[in-house]
Amino acid sequence: MKETSFNGQEGQVFSRNSNFTNAVSGTISISGVGSTGILQYDNGAFTNRGALTIDATGGVYLFNSLNQAPGPALINSSNGNFVVTGTSIGISMGTQLCTITNSGRMEITASQTAINNDSPSFINNICAEMVLHGKVNNTASGVIQNNAKWVMDYSQPSTNTGSFQNLGILEDNFGGLSPIITNSRIVVRPINGPLTAGVAVENVLDVASWGTFQAVGIFIDEAATTFAGTFGQNNNRFTPNASAVGLSNLYIKIRRGANQCPEVMRITVLTPFAPIEVSDRDGDSQPNQLLANEQYAIFPNPTSGKFSLRGRAENGPVELLIMDAYGKLVFKQLIDFQEAGTIAFSEEMLPQAGVYFLKIMHGGSMVWQQRLVVTKS
Repeated sequence: MKETSFNGQEGQVFSRNSNFTNAVSGTISISGVGSTGILQYDNGAFTNRGALTIDATGGVYLFNSLNQAPGPALINSSNGNFVVTGTSIGISMGTQLCTITNSGRMEITASQTAINNDSPSFINNICAEMVLHGKVNNTASGVIQNNAKWVMDYSQPSTNTGSFQNLGILEDNFGGLSPIITNSRIVVRPINGPLTAGVAVENVLDVASWGTFQAVGIFIDEAATTFAGTFGQNNNRFTPNASAVGLSNLYIKIRRGANQCPEVMRITVLTPFAPIEVSDRDGDSQPNQLLANEQYAIFPNPTSGKFSLRGRAENGPVELLIMDAYGKLVFKQLIDFQEAGTIAFSEEMLPQAGVYFLKIMHGGSMVWQQRLVVTKS
């Protein structure tokens, strides 16, 4: 199959008791409101070796009504690039002998749940990549195993009452997944800033065991070309150099064995804002005041680009998260309202028009949320 598109209400690949393979040279695009991208049930395997994109109300649904082996399977091979966007639930698996195996790259963006797993076999294989913009719901009968790169880019907490084991590298800059899984290898998490050249940061990673993984170093760029300082794998200590100072993101490169499957993971640096003077809601030069019943406020809202956030000084340091309409992170920062009662944001912060959600996190819990509408002329 070279290039095939499925569009509209019937935009789905429907397969029952049969096998389907998208070849290495194949490109499949599935779209449709009210439809499911791939519906595989009872048995048979859907195998993707090429490029596959789903933009539909439902992404992938696997179910075995016969409760007999072998059940339905979704296989993304080492050459496969599997992308799901625009869905409420990205991948949903039933309880009866369903399996998903990823050996390539999968990226799932969902407004609610990226993965809803009731099945005993969801495996992210060695050298594979799983990127989620949506939460994980792993039920009591669900079994998920990560052996490679798993990126969790979503602010809402996931749920796990089954088995979820990390035997690879998990990037969890929101902390919504790593606390509820069994970590047997490495979790990449935020570090507290501001960074100072020559001053070491302890316990940079959450390491249960390095296994066969090796750290190449921490860099200032995602291409991993310029070192941000020195990182000691044995003592889990990072000493930044001058190039790392003031950055909100760093990148760690980790490989398996001598030079197998090099992966670059993002490290968020949480840095307090400095105080900024802004105008109040009425546009005059006096400091804005919160109303009696307000803990936080954004203004103006709607906005053409610029906006400000104000909080009470007694609220102390909190995390500000800004997500787009699909729940994808666009900004994350530590704010200390004792130092900066009001924070001003430029038009470059949210360059695209649309609906955004601002959330304040404190002690791992959300304490405030507000919708922000951005219009562009």
